[in-house]
Amino acid sequence: MDAHHTVKIEMDDYAYHMPLEVKLEESEDPLQVEPQQDVARSLNLSFSEDPNIFATNPSEMLINNCQTQHYDYSTTNKIGFKNQTQTDISENTFQCSQCEKSYAHKSTLVHHERKHNGNVEKTYKCTHCDKCFSLKSHLNRHLRTHSGEKPYQCSTCGKCFAQKFNMVNHQRMHTGEMPYKCSHCERCFVHQAHMIIHQRIHTGDKPHKCSHCDKSFSQKCEMVEHQRTHTGEKPYQCSFCDKCFAQKSSMVKHQGIHTGEKSYLCSQCGKCFARKDHLVNHQKTHTGEKPYQCSYCDKCFVKRENMVNHQRVHTGEMPFKCSHCDMGFAKKCDMVIHQRMHIVVCHDNSALPQLPL
Repeated sequence: MDAHHTVKIEMDDYAYHMPLEVKLEESEDPLQVEPQQDVARSLNLSFSEDPNIFATNPSEMLINNCQTQHYDYSTTNKIGFKNQTQTDISENTFQCSQCEKSYAHKSTLVHHERKHNGNVEKTYKCTHCDKCFSLKSHLNRHLRTHSGEKPYQCSTCGKCFAQKFNMVNHQRMHTGEMPYKCSHCERCFVHQAHMIIHQRIHTGDKPHKCSHCDKSFSQKCEMVEHQRTHTGEKPYQCSFCDKCFAQKSSMVKHQGIHTGEKSYLCSQCGKCFARKDHLVNHQKTHTGEKPYQCSYCDKCFVKRENMVNHQRVHTGEMPFKCSHCDMGFAKKCDMVIHQRMHIVVCHDNSALPQLPL
């Protein structure tokens, strides 16, 4: 009896468990087709050398079982085989050296890295806009942004998604699953990208460099916000007034002035605040915490701005100048009070009777 025997796997039954883009036009997984040898290697199997294996039915995969591996493909063990292969090939072991993404297969990583190098030919163009894509599956996924189609539905709450991986990530909210664990501590994460960003706290890695200065950042969003200090860009505009902000969080805080909403409640006295940082500062009055210490003396303060104002007593700095005279002030509130004196004087002078010439 021959040491190698042939096993038939129905692709329609198996494709769900193999994250490979066997049919690129139909698949929603942005992975490329792996060479047959790589697929077999992922399964610890080897393909037959017979060139006629795929001649009869392209939807059937004929695999030779390596004599060093023995699998029982009976009906009773079919589920176990699927679970094993799913575990074997779902591990994202190939990580991009330029960003947080990782992939289960090296060929997919190579295709992804070409995007960074600008070597990917984008032949698939959207008919609704000017965007182009290197894979048809990416184009199909993008087209849903125009059509509004959301074919992937959460089985727990019914929420729908345009992309499958977004649905999978959402479902972890229901299950509480956190499959990605930091190798430096015990913290776990729902998303792999979040774990990689967290690990930079341990490694000190800051791969995102500002193009205007020498500063580096662990997260791209931090770098983008920092670069606005160079460009002056303020993309977030208040919906109640014309004021613009570089950060969305700053805009949200500002809008609380207009709405009067005070959603941050002190648990000790019931006082409400429009901003979280105001609540945090207020809570220090209950705890007695004064974390800000003057670098010139031993005096401590609840708020940082109070410490800064106090230090001007030592430095003699008076950054707030009156617009009516040359007087300077250490505190802005003192300058505002002083300027009211000029306003009162102006009103009094205008009320004086005009003397005849």
